[in-house]
This record gives sequence, structure tokens and C-alpha cells, in this order.
Amino acid sequence: MIIDTLNMIDGIHHVRTSLEEHKSYIEKLIEGFIDLSRCLEEKKGYLAGIQARESGKPIKYAEIEVGRCISQLNHAVIFLKQWILDVSERRKKKRIPLGVVMAITTFSSPYSSFFHKVIPAIICDDTFVFLPSPKVYRCSEEIFFLTENCLKKYLPGIEEKIICVNTQQVDSDKVLERVNFKYLLFTGKSKTASYIKKKVGYCHGLFETGSCAIAYVDKDISNIDKLARKLVSSAFAQSGMRCIGLKNLFIQESISRILIEKIVEHTKKVKYGDPLDYEIMVGPVPDSAMLIELEDAIAQLRKSDYKVLVGGFVQDNFLLPTVLLDFCSEVYSIKEMYGPILCIHIVKDFIEISPIYYERSSLNTAFFSENAEQIQRFVDYCNTSGTICINCGPDRRDDGVPFGGFFDENEGKEDLQTLIGELSREQRIIYE
Repeated sequence: MIIDTLNMIDGIHHVRTSLEEHKSYIEKLIEGFIDLSRCLEEKKGYLAGIQARESGKPIKYAEIEVGRCISQLNHAVIFLKQWILDVSERRKKKRIPLGVVMAITTFSSPYSSFFHKVIPAIICDDTFVFLPSPKVYRCSEEIFFLTENCLKKYLPGIEEKIICVNTQQVDSDKVLERVNFKYLLFTGKSKTASYIKKKVGYCHGLFETGSCAIAYVDKDISNIDKLARKLVSSAFAQSGMRCIGLKNLFIQESISRILIEKIVEHTKKVKYGDPLDYEIMVGPVPDSAMLIELEDAIAQLRKSDYKVLVGGFVQDNFLLPTVLLDFCSEVYSIKEMYGPILCIHIVKDFIEISPIYYERSSLNTAFFSENAEQIQRFVDYCNTSGTICINCGPDRRDDGVPFGGFFDENEGKEDLQTLIGELSREQRIIYE
């Protein structure tokens, strides 16, 4: 169901499914998820094209995102099949829906952030209210309709339980004020998360924010060229518009010169342009306000003794892939920068890195080394990140494992089993 007027908001309330037996509901849900996965596979190119045109996200990354949605559905099917087989557990406990669940998704990954939230909510039989980013409303509405149309063949009435708000016509603030939701699922900027928390006051929820991920490169690296290509991809893939895209790279001083030269060399080779071209890594910035923010961030860093090594300027609605070198160390590049920007810092050891960088890199933090002792030393030292990525960029994500952070407005872990526990109440059953 689509809500496109504020008056419709007041009608939102939770209604338990008409299916009396939860096992029957889950069996039908499995069929629906399998069908939905098949539909996504068939429409992968179409969905990726819509997203590329609307958001500027290069199409090859949009297709990868649709593939992640399929993986999430397949993972949910495996989980639910196991639940049905576990008869003894079902006799010991049942799960009671929490009620109305509010979900706010991001412009940079509208498909996968939607499925991360809607799958556990449907499994728990909650009422799901979807507030997509208005910047990508068309593709968000498309994925919503596809989900609704597939599932209602197996679960009659599901269209009353999953609700999409037309955020281009309805004020999201008013929705937050007027809907009596029990849980809030959020993916987006830290600034937005902070604003929402102040607006709604205390609420149970999961907040996933980011875009200031760091990586440290130790001196024990044998293939500098291969590492440079990996770092450039981690920084600029998907136009650098990811919550876990590499933004701050710290390099051990003894290998800094040669690694920086290689990074600049490979950055100059990064292709930017038409997001429908499969060779493109960096697409256009989706709106003028974001472009101005990125230009301002670069200007402020240049004033603070950061030197632009490559890029740093706008061409039409593209920000060219930009690498800056920190000559100051007293000014921290910790502002959220959803774009193709990488800041490089030279240090003697990772313990020199300011704690503020670790806290801002609260989702994923990366460490590169071929020295096992150094790796363990870093793992022991770094206690601020939800995930430590060893010899891979901070942009690495596995949808089958918990994802989240502890600092910088992040709260909770986003994975299927954790969210099922959050979006329902467990009731134990004891037999004589």
C-alpha cells in the first residue's frame, strides 16, 4: 500500500495476520520469498537501470546490490526452513509481533537497505512502514511494488501490512510525529540519525550510519601495486557513496612514497561518466546540494594544508576522483563525505592515529599487513569498530553476518536473527 497524503497516516495500525497457525504463515512466506528472489533475478538489469538513472550509481554496482537482495532472501529461506524443521523449539516458545516498525533507507543503497529491514519485519508479522529517501523514490517504489505483488499471491492481505510512504509528497517529519511505531530501523547519514533521535526522543531502534571509514597500511607489504589498486577501488567504487567506503588512509611512513605514487597512478585511470556504462566506477553526483557539500569539504581541507594530488574539481555534475595528502595532522578529515574523496595521512604506527578517526570509522576498519604479529597487535588495539577487515578494504560486507557499529550514532547490529529478536517478543511455553 502506498501512502501519498498525510491524512492516510492516521490509519496506520498493527493487525495480526489472519493465518491462525504461525507454521502455515512461515511456509507460505518461504514460497513468497523464493518467488520474489526469482523475480529479482529476472528483473536485475531493469532494476539496476532505474537506480543508475535516478541516483547516478554506476550500473555494475546497482546490479551487485540487486544480487545482495537475492542473497538476503535466500538466506532467509534457509533460516525459515530450519525453523520449520525444529519442532521441539517451536513447542517451547513462540514469537509475538512487536507492532508497527518504521524503516528509513538511504539513497546510496535503496534496494539492499530495504530488504535488510522488510524481511525480518515480515517474518515477525509486524506492520512495516517504509520511508525511502526522496532522492531515490522511484526505484524505492519499484522495489516495494515488486515485493508486495510477489508476496500477496501467497499471503493475502500482506498489502495492508507493508506500507510505503511517498516521501516526495508526504513530510517524513510528520510521519515520525504521528505514527505510533515501536521500533525504528535507520540507514543513512550520522547527521540525519542525530536529528531523528532528537526529534522522536528515546525509541527502540537500530541505527546504521557511516562514511568515514579508515584503513592502515603496515610496512610489511610485498605487492604495492596490487594493494594500490585495491585501495583505489575501496575508495572510489560506487562513486565513493557508501557508508563503508574508504575515506581516510593511514600509511606507515617507510612505504608511503611508493604507495602514494601508485595510488595516484591508479586514481588517474578511474573511469567516470555515464552511470549506464558498465566500465564506469564513478557516476554523477545526484543533486547540486550534495555537490556543493563535497566542493566545500575539499576547499576546507585545502585551507588546512591538505594538498590535492589528483582530481579536486567538478566537471559538469561530476566530482573527479580526488586524493588529498595531509600535511597538517592537526586538522581531522572526519566530515561525512559521500563522494569520490580519499585523504591520505603518513604515520609511524597505527597507535599515532587520533582516537576520533577510529570512532568515526565505527562500522568497518581495515588493516593491511603480511606480518601476523602486527595483525594481532592491531586486532588487540582496535576496539571501536563493528568489524575489522584484514587485508581487504573497509568496504567489504557479508550480508550473512551481523553488521553495525558502536560509535558515531550507530546502534545495534543489522542481521536477520538479531532483528527477529528485536522486532518480536519471545514467549516461553512450559509443559507439565
